[in-house]
Amino acid sequence: INCFTEVVQTPGLGPVYVIFGYPGKRLFVKAGIGPIRGMHEGYDDALYAVSGVDFYRITRVGTIAVPTKIGELDTDIGKVVFADSGNNNGTEIMLVDGTYGYIYNYGTQTITKIAAPGYPGQSTHCAFFSGYFVANATEGRFFRSAAYNGTQWDALDFATAEQSPDELRGIIADHNSLVLTGKDSTEFWIDDGSKFFKPNKSRFVEYGSAASHSLAKGHGSTFFLARNRQGQSMVMRVDGKGATKISDYGLEQKIQSYSTISDAEGFCYQIGGHPFYHLNCPQADKTHLYDASTNQWHELQRYNED
Repeated sequence: INCFTEVVQTPGLGPVYVIFGYPGKRLFVKAGIGPIRGMHEGYDDALYAVSGVDFYRITRVGTIAVPTKIGELDTDIGKVVFADSGNNNGTEIMLVDGTYGYIYNYGTQTITKIAAPGYPGQSTHCAFFSGYFVANATEGRFFRSAAYNGTQWDALDFATAEQSPDELRGIIADHNSLVLTGKDSTEFWIDDGSKFFKPNKSRFVEYGSAASHSLAKGHGSTFFLARNRQGQSMVMRVDGKGATKISDYGLEQKIQSYSTISDAEGFCYQIGGHPFYHLNCPQADKTHLYDASTNQWHELQRYNED
């Protein structure tokens, strides 16, 4: 609990396991009244965050973090997901809150709600793939914007994730593929130069998402809390080589004991050269940490919080 290990090769002694304490928390900046619904590191080295209804751009002045309110969203609860068009041809960040979509423009530093009649609405996930913003919709559909323009959407510019007929729960771009996680399956779509993206028939995973916001990209892989028609509570890692179950039976039994897992959230980061997938289960008040360098799981707990 609250630690992770590192294997040190010692001449004459072989591998020696060193235990490091997991670092604690300290206040970085106060922005709005909360809750923090989502954050994104922009290509301009600023941190973007949604606190309640407020959208902030946070920059550093020396050692001090300075929040600047850019605008407001039309909702005040629920997870916010970001997608960035990049620092070459792109100038926009897309945000979705489960009800509306928004576009932030790097040049004007303004945020506007997507008003295009072709935008699907109710999107919980978005991604930027091959020059287009992509957002999920109902009935397994996903839509894409005009090229490098998240304010323009065509109601006919969509496709359906239908290799397996299940609910589309998440979208993420990784390894030159658009990864679509459903309830019981995961599909991979590519841009082959056709009018719209095409499914990669050679890649298909018979595991879907047990928690849509557990989907996270990092360390050359995509991670999520998975399920299929036989059960749930496995944690999957998907990379260019295929899909691998990375959870052990002990962790799976713990997760299965939680009354709710659909609220689980995942994200990736690195500490001291160790790449981590962080899986937080809010309702159960449990946090599990996967170290991709050692393939070990650890648990985090809170102490002495004021």
